[in-house]
Amino acid sequence: LTGHPSSFSACAISPDSAFVVSASWDSTCKIWEVASGRERATLTRHFTLFRDCAISPDSDFVVAAGFDQTCSIWEAGTGKVRATLTGHTAEVNACAISPDSDFVITASQDHTCKIWDAATGEERATLAGHTNLVKAGAVSPDLDFVVSASFDSTCKLWDAATWKERATLGHPGIVCACAISPDSDFVVSAGDHGTCKVWDAATGEERATLAGHTRTVFACAISPDSDFVVSAGEDQTCKVWDAVTGQQRATLTGHTGTVNACAISPDADFIVTASEDKTCKIWDAATGKEGATLPLLGGSSCLALHPWQPFAACGDSGGNVYLIDLVGIDYGPIIVTAVDLGKGAGPALRCPKCFRLHSLDDAWLGEVTECPTPDCKLSLRVNPFVTRIGTRRQPAAPADREPQEAVKPPTTTVATPGRRHWWSRQ
Repeated sequence: LTGHPSSFSACAISPDSAFVVSASWDSTCKIWEVASGRERATLTRHFTLFRDCAISPDSDFVVAAGFDQTCSIWEAGTGKVRATLTGHTAEVNACAISPDSDFVITASQDHTCKIWDAATGEERATLAGHTNLVKAGAVSPDLDFVVSASFDSTCKLWDAATWKERATLGHPGIVCACAISPDSDFVVSAGDHGTCKVWDAATGEERATLAGHTRTVFACAISPDSDFVVSAGEDQTCKVWDAVTGQQRATLTGHTGTVNACAISPDADFIVTASEDKTCKIWDAATGKEGATLPLLGGSSCLALHPWQPFAACGDSGGNVYLIDLVGIDYGPIIVTAVDLGKGAGPALRCPKCFRLHSLDDAWLGEVTECPTPDCKLSLRVNPFVTRIGTRRQPAAPADREPQEAVKPPTTTVATPGRRHWWSRQ
């Protein structure tokens, strides 16, 4: 898909698996239909470059962060602007959306993060305390805290009820990325001096230092079962780490340029990486063995994986968007986490295929089961823990939707850029 004339900066796949969002330095974001590859909408802002984008957990709206010191919120269905978030005094580097789709967090070069009401666009809070630009931010799955990562050699934990700082996590050198585990138990920071660190989310104490990269680590990801961490770096490698012990499990070698992005499949069996060497690669998460390489037309700095199918999206420095079918890959049971919204209804889990909420049967915890929806039956591996949302906000669950028709891979291969067949298992 050649809809962007300039470098591609970020992408995301909607939780309902219906569309992909791409953000570019050409002052546009675009929404693409997953099934057809058709462009649904172009989201335009005058004279700004987009650095990041995110899609709400209910797939209702899109957020994009710009160089013009603002963030924009668009309706995903129509592409209409819902709100423009103004208040930062420097470029906005990143954006994220709370798990209940209630608020947006933005991270800026003005040394702050800001919290915004997702419905009205009004500013709720400014998280001030960093002494250098804030590169990234994340919201815990249980809505208890927010993490910010800064070039001032720290991450900070912020209380999501009071927006007061809870802890400062010291890191050697700049911090480029952060991630929160699916059980909200720990935080990972990645940055300078070839290290990642694992932190206890409740106490802010360091649990482990993941040392092994020889240059800056630009990206990190945590498996959907909280079992392992993946880091991607300037030393042209990715590494897989045990999330509990901090021991290195594998080094993924094969790229010949900086690895800018990494993602873990929803069954935790595969890792996908994107590099400046004009390739994406897929790896076996257990063995670290390279499975396939996809040549691109330019260096890549971002990628996203489909919530339940072997499908990926990425972009390159030439503005090309790639929708990739991982042909020959068969996912195992998709890992899901039950959520207790704190409204008296008890825990429930959402199937990523039919997008319906189902009341949790305690017998499912830690086990493999089928989605109860009769025409879905997706195989699910339910995490043994439940994410419990506090009562401070009482978020409303997204309304149940009609089941999405399964996305069927095309019968022919389309030349790059666009939809590609990639990976044929021996």
